[in-house]
Amino acid sequence: MKRFLRTLVWIDDEIRPDESGILGNPFRSFFYPIAKEFQKLELLVHLHAYDSDSASGEDNMFDDKESNSLRSAVNLAKKADVIILDWHLGRKDPEHSIQLIKELNNESAICYIIVMSAFADDFEPELKKANLLSIDSENSIESHIFQRKGAGWENSNGINIIVMSKPDFQSYSADVFSNSILVAIFDLMLKAYPDYLHWAAIEIAAKLRHSIPRWIQAIPRETDLAVLSELMSDKTEARDFIPEHLLEDLSHMAKLRLLDSLDSANCKHEHWNNKPYDIKAVDTNSARSKKFVHLSCSAEKLEKKDVELIRKESAGDESSKFFIISQQAFTEFCESVGGALETFPTFGAVYVREQVVDSVVDSDDKGRRNAYLCLSQECDSLRSDTLLLLEGSINHGSSNKDGITLLSLRGKVFGFLPEAQSLLSITVAKPDSGGGGRRLDGFQKIGQLRKATARRILSRFWNHLSRSAVNLSRFTLKDRDGG
Repeated sequence: MKRFLRTLVWIDDEIRPDESGILGNPFRSFFYPIAKEFQKLELLVHLHAYDSDSASGEDNMFDDKESNSLRSAVNLAKKADVIILDWHLGRKDPEHSIQLIKELNNESAICYIIVMSAFADDFEPELKKANLLSIDSENSIESHIFQRKGAGWENSNGINIIVMSKPDFQSYSADVFSNSILVAIFDLMLKAYPDYLHWAAIEIAAKLRHSIPRWIQAIPRETDLAVLSELMSDKTEARDFIPEHLLEDLSHMAKLRLLDSLDSANCKHEHWNNKPYDIKAVDTNSARSKKFVHLSCSAEKLEKKDVELIRKESAGDESSKFFIISQQAFTEFCESVGGALETFPTFGAVYVREQVVDSVVDSDDKGRRNAYLCLSQECDSLRSDTLLLLEGSINHGSSNKDGITLLSLRGKVFGFLPEAQSLLSITVAKPDSGGGGRRLDGFQKIGQLRKATARRILSRFWNHLSRSAVNLSRFTLKDRDGG
């Protein structure tokens, strides 16, 4: 966490470094000593002297007036990982703080806001009055407004807020207070990112900052003639493969395999802060005592019969059920790309047929038992009038037919059979006059496979479909067991 969080801005109307009299006492005795403690914790600290503009006497929480300091405070806050924010900023209302949060709300950046307020109980009602609080999870996802999360609030854009009381200037301890801020942020991060994969990603993000100089220096020079000659065309694949190559170089440079968060020594069960379920004692004489369901051994010791037993017991055993759900989620992570999807066709794109919403059947479930994988390569996806799709089905997801390839997606398992009738040739719709790009009429894109996953499905399909066979006696075939 300390490697990832580097910058802190503290916004308060009582930060007055230029005041030599009594008005400057809070800066000298409180803000500056705490700032030095934060610096010892390797945070870059800026104390922002906020002009409260309280002389105006305005009590309207949501008027349109803007303090002279508000714009600079917003710009600094957008650059910070941690923001300590005085809630009223010298006013009778939190108008300026509300405006700052509204502007931060549109930013896609992970940051942690510590609101300092003597009126902590009023914070949530004031957030709600400003239309920044939601009890509807779907609404929060769309609008990035905040939801309650434990002792804090979070939105879907990476912003987390917690309210703390400002300590008394006369009786506080600088080191205790600064550490209490870090503990509060750590608690927020644990609730926002509870899994090891999240913390591996945070560690990677921290490592990348240190890898950037070597990454930039390693890029070859004198490439402009070649690059610009490629980019003069609107249809060049260079716009795709240049960032892919650069990111591959960065990944290699950062040595992402060396992550402390994924080291076996740091992943023992006793270290877990967020246990997926309570592990109950299992009788050592029980057949389950040596199974992986209750995490008594590493996954490398799992055998086929163990997996079958876990699946069988998942219907009635909660720990087995959680284990299967977790495996499904991890498998989807391994096979599919996360994040926003491009709307245009790409190699490895997964589609379902579009459905008409009616009042009886939910369109997301109706007819969604089949998935269609785009097998056409990127150049064809970019320019060809027709694309090849491979049809897979949930019905085949549990099949043991020879040559079938399974894919985990959206909580379901699809099976792709190596049969000619699984292939579809689909005409690409032309871009419409409204500026819409290439698309497949009648299909909705729901996922994007990692290239290795898509190539595996493609390879297994063609290899099995075109496999060589030699006519031999039944005795020999049985003797070789297909080998």
